[in-house]
Amino acid sequence: MTTYECDKCNFYKNNKEGPCRRVGCDGTVKAVSWVPASRVEELKDIIARYEDGITWDTTCSNCANLLNGSYHDYTRAEQAEAENKRMRIILAELGYCPNDGDTMPCMTCGAGL
Repeated sequence: MTTYECDKCNFYKNNKEGPCRRVGCDGTVKAVSWVPASRVEELKDIIARYEDGITWDTTCSNCANLLNGSYHDYTRAEQAEAENKRMRIILAELGYCPNDGDTMPCMTCGAGL
């Protein structure tokens, strides 16, 4: 990938060589064939968005982002339900009713049914 970067302020642009147009800089913009360090994180984000689109079989990065968020919410809820169930079993084994004082019936010991 060829990009153009200023030799003094590392300002990059994608079109041509010449004097740097950044205010206050008197450097020269030259072609470089490597990715400037200032763009690495930006390019990683772009690649991640493309990969999300491929994963969700969509060409729209906004749709892929929405699907990612929904999936993360789903997995978080599944983990919370599993932990809740595990804690109810532990409490029942210790002889405690997980719903003591609640108005809802206890699904572990049957209290309030």
